[in-house]
Amino acid sequence: MEIKLKEMKVLINLKTIFLITLITASLLLLIGCGDDDEPIVNPDAPTAPVLTSPEDAAEDVVMLPTFSWQASVAESGVKEYSLYLDKNTDPTTILSTGSGTSFSLVTALEPETTYYWKVQVTDEMDRIATSSVFSFTTIGEDTSFELKDVEFGKALAALEYANLVDEKYILNLEAVASVTSLDLGGSSSTPIDIRDIDGIQFFSALKVLDVDYTSITKLDLLNNTNLDSLQYTNSADNTANFLTELLLPSGMTRIRIFRHNLGDFDATGFAELTYLRLDGNDIANAEAAGVTNVLSTLTISETSNTQLVHLDMGGNLDADGNAITYEVSQALYDQLTDAGANNKEGVSPPATFSVSSIMPADGAVDIPINANVEVTFSSELDMASFVYTWNDAANVSVASSVTVDGAVATINPGADLANNTAYTLSITAATGSNGADITETYTTNFTTISGDDIVVTAVDPADNAINVALGAFIDVEFSSEIELSTVVYTLTAGENSVASVASVNGTTLTITPDNSLAVSTGYTLNITAAESTSGGTLTDSFTSGFTTVNALLLQGVMSFQNDGTAADGRNRAIHLRANADIADLSVYGIGIPNNGGGTDGKELSLPTMSVMAGQDILFIRGEDEASMTTYFGSCFNAFDITLTDAEAGGSINFNGDDAVELYENDTVIEVYGDVELDGTGESWEYTGSWGYRQLNGTFLTGALDCTLNATDNASSSCPYPFCSE
Repeated sequence: MEIKLKEMKVLINLKTIFLITLITASLLLLIGCGDDDEPIVNPDAPTAPVLTSPEDAAEDVVMLPTFSWQASVAESGVKEYSLYLDKNTDPTTILSTGSGTSFSLVTALEPETTYYWKVQVTDEMDRIATSSVFSFTTIGEDTSFELKDVEFGKALAALEYANLVDEKYILNLEAVASVTSLDLGGSSSTPIDIRDIDGIQFFSALKVLDVDYTSITKLDLLNNTNLDSLQYTNSADNTANFLTELLLPSGMTRIRIFRHNLGDFDATGFAELTYLRLDGNDIANAEAAGVTNVLSTLTISETSNTQLVHLDMGGNLDADGNAITYEVSQALYDQLTDAGANNKEGVSPPATFSVSSIMPADGAVDIPINANVEVTFSSELDMASFVYTWNDAANVSVASSVTVDGAVATINPGADLANNTAYTLSITAATGSNGADITETYTTNFTTISGDDIVVTAVDPADNAINVALGAFIDVEFSSEIELSTVVYTLTAGENSVASVASVNGTTLTITPDNSLAVSTGYTLNITAAESTSGGTLTDSFTSGFTTVNALLLQGVMSFQNDGTAADGRNRAIHLRANADIADLSVYGIGIPNNGGGTDGKELSLPTMSVMAGQDILFIRGEDEASMTTYFGSCFNAFDITLTDAEAGGSINFNGDDAVELYENDTVIEVYGDVELDGTGESWEYTGSWGYRQLNGTFLTGALDCTLNATDNASSSCPYPFCSE
């Protein structure tokens, strides 16, 4: 019986083995017989996520951290990630589920607490892979930061730099630590009522900050040591927005603040500063807000601020609402080379005053005994301040009197000087109308003529004179009365002799050309002999030259500040006069060297047309044409030709402190003002006024702003001279 049982077991095992083998072979046959004869392969399971932040065992992690991890590789595709977080060493609490590889916490964790976290990935076949478990410890509660200003919190939350927790805005310290540029988003149309930006100190990497159109009164940015650029602009109608205190780190390179109420500003601590704008404090609005600070002191230096090239202080007002001009050193003023708009606004170099020339010049000889001394200063002289001494070689004082005409002081001896005598005149004190004093003593030494000699003391037109009228004659002044018959002279144009007649009246020789002089021509007068009525002779031959006017002349420049009918309340035009017939006006053009920046070349070419001698041309900025017509009234018709800048292919874009150039082809033939100087404060400035050529060729300027609010030329305090000729 036992044998039979054993035999039966063996038979059963053999049958089992046979069945298993048969089933396996059938399965292999099915797998190998697909539709395309390709094997079916199951995709690999997903790879486990790799945790990146917070790092394992990290300390002092913020209580609102952002969790991040590397994406898993799943051939069937990732279905979702599940983030687990709690205090267990193998966390079981699911914090979030989603397709992303990061998650920012919105509910603060407990301070000084160790947490454990992991991420589990599920693929589209519901297979799971789990990351390693990381731990971290949160910061202490005393180092968390709640933003006090709700509007500041809202602005930062919109940028994902803060979180709203239990109706409080909590700064995301981890997120803000790497922020390099921050714009709070205010604009003129949508100002933001942010008043306190406490918390900005945690933006440790911040370099650029824009707090435009906020309500901040105190900006303390000393802890933002990487900051180099600040911008703060406010609208004129927002009376609450006035900056009264500003603290900045030393590395600032750009500070742009428009409309403020700072009481003073010291820029010397910013060695790398290149751009500074502190303009437009609005006293009327400030008073409405109970703030009446005036930026009374600007401290700045070319030795401390060696990189500064742009300084705009325009629009700062004193307590009476008058514009303030801040004085900077001449060296710093010259350093401000940026071509950007409004550079040098509201600043000026120190006022200076000096002697430009003294005639007779130092070392001069053969000076007539009836000569006076003419001293020309750099600007108008305050006569009461003028102190001088005038002595002969024996130290005997010369009795004299002084007359002053603007910048020229004329010292007249009470009697003729002695012949063949040395004199010394010294100017020891003088003050200009700008309040500046001369800083040195100016001296001239000269010797009078001997009793038997005569010299030429003056000539008109002066030597090297330009733009001399075509109908001019020449007056030569001698030191003594002369005999006409003894005068020997020549008047030439180049190598050609010019026919003329001579006459004498006392000490004056007048030479009158037979015909009108030629346009743009150089003339030379040479006197080789002359005798006085007392027998004295001309010691040296005398030569003088001059050049006549061009066919086209700069007759006047205008920058009227009238009633505001022009786009910006300023009517601009250039007055040209033809001295000869011009077949083609287009050979002439205009250049406008703005702000003393030097010539820019010809910028406008006059249109092709013919012009007759004597015709006056009014060249108008196009947008001012209607208001200029109204302003001149009946005088407008006195101009023979009116042109607009549109006809010249450009724009008459100048202010009353800009020079004006007249070109013939590409050559400058005449300049009003100085192309290398900003005309502000210069004798030729015509802001709100005009400059007009007089008969002697020099320019007369109207008083600054004399056309302000004038409705027309006739009612202004300074009518344009052409209208009364």
